[in-house]
Amino acid sequence: MSTVLVIEDEEFLRNNIVKMLQLKGYTCHAAVNGIDGVAKAKQILPDIIVSDVMMPGIDGFEVLAQLKADTATQNIPFIFLTARADAIDKNRGNDLGANKYLTKPFSIVDLLAAVKSLIG
Repeated sequence: MSTVLVIEDEEFLRNNIVKMLQLKGYTCHAAVNGIDGVAKAKQILPDIIVSDVMMPGIDGFEVLAQLKADTATQNIPFIFLTARADAIDKNRGNDLGANKYLTKPFSIVDLLAAVKSLIG
């Protein structure tokens, strides 16, 4: 089964996303912030990454930039899941190479559909 890395600093939300994905059969790993997320992505090489934008340490934009700069992780599909809904942030995410940009509050149905569309 496909492996998903969830990078989210809000524990309750992170745990709920992981549980929902696991119920759909995905293997999940969780990271508590951007620094942890980059390290885990390079270690486990997930099939897809779901990441918040606003996090302590390094934000989701920097996470994506670092992963795109590494040949081992540059092709991993990436979904932003964030409260930052303005066009400037969406464009920045797209320019960095994000595959999807979902805004909070989000529907778990939309998240599952996005994951499925990117990795099957």
